[in-house]
Amino acid sequence: MPTILKDRLTLFAEEHALVPDDLERSLAHCIELASDPPLFELLLERFALQNDYRLVEGLITCCDWQDSPNLLVQTIPPLDLDLPHSLRDAWTQALDRHQGPLWLRALTALSDAAAQTLARRKDFLDLGGLSSLSDTAAQALAQHQGGLNLGGLSSLSDAAAQALAQH
Repeated sequence: MPTILKDRLTLFAEEHALVPDDLERSLAHCIELASDPPLFELLLERFALQNDYRLVEGLITCCDWQDSPNLLVQTIPPLDLDLPHSLRDAWTQALDRHQGPLWLRALTALSDAAAQTLARRKDFLDLGGLSSLSDTAAQALAQHQGGLNLGGLSSLSDAAAQALAQH
């Protein structure tokens, strides 16, 4: 499970004029919910649909996801929603801090921006749950320098196939 990092929490609270104790309680509650990934994902989706991004951004920014990158990538909305840049940047930074392979077979959709972020990684990347991939996402993933599993793809455009053939 992710852990709250006090220095990130304090900085985030100061930048957003929040009371650190209140933010810490909110984040601790979210992390407790993370032990139930379907509920956690449902709440994050609800926050995103209500355009209440501050708590989601705080959760990403103030936590160390080193031991739970799959939870981060599978439940944080930037994978398939058009979110504010600050939230997408927080997600990218949290993902970039993780070292090692990522097994993301539960992902069924991947935005072009998320594909670009994931493609920068050098470790094995398992995206076997994807059934389709845009041409832009395929071009980004073709630049990935580690092992790549896209075994779940059921269709692929000629352009995407040509791009992935370069991997």
